[in-house]
Amino acid sequence: MKEKQESHRKPVDEAGLMQFLPAIITKITPQARNSSRASLFIEGRFFYGCFYESLKLSGLKSGEILTPEQFSQLTSIENCFKLREYFIGLLSRREHSASELKQKARQKRLNTDKMEEVLAELENKGYLNEQRFTELFIRDKKNLKKWGNHKIKNELKKKGIPDALIEKSLPAEDAEDTHSMMLSLILKNKKRFSRELNIFKRKKKILDHLLRKGFSSDIIFNHLDEFTKLTEAEGL
Repeated sequence: MKEKQESHRKPVDEAGLMQFLPAIITKITPQARNSSRASLFIEGRFFYGCFYESLKLSGLKSGEILTPEQFSQLTSIENCFKLREYFIGLLSRREHSASELKQKARQKRLNTDKMEEVLAELENKGYLNEQRFTELFIRDKKNLKKWGNHKIKNELKKKGIPDALIEKSLPAEDAEDTHSMMLSLILKNKKRFSRELNIFKRKKKILDHLLRKGFSSDIIFNHLDEFTKLTEAEGL
């Protein structure tokens, strides 16, 4: 009987494979595209693909009978391994919150039965650290995006960061630093603002822009006349 390769098969629900068990594992081979993964064959046909590490932990070998209980154990180990590898890959590129990782795993349609267990493991090993994520997020958004505290708070809440951690990590707005950030935003968009010759409409546009960036209305109003004057079209 001609063996079917994993790359040519359609995805099969793991639970649906149980109907073929128990059966003898006739062969275990490395996958062509990823030698760290193995293909299990039963009666000359491809049955299941997994990491060799999962096979090692499950203790399964070629020539042995694969029972439903053993397959259930193997898929549980494999699902944990997939989640772990996926999350570590994401965290190696940038910091993430636990909520972000959960959302990405669901979007990728990974099995999430063991997700809390895997996240706890990554946190214990230092891969996942929400305080570190929060501090870096605040620093980057203030320095690079020139966001005010209101917007930073709202975005952190969307990422599942607890209020207590946000309050602990987000410093109170410094008047001088806040003015400097707002001034930078106004100068960056000066040409666009100066096109509006009606002074009241221009004030409204400046106000709306700074509100969207997360600055409080009280702070903006303290400098609104200054920014409006600064954006006057030359020659007027």
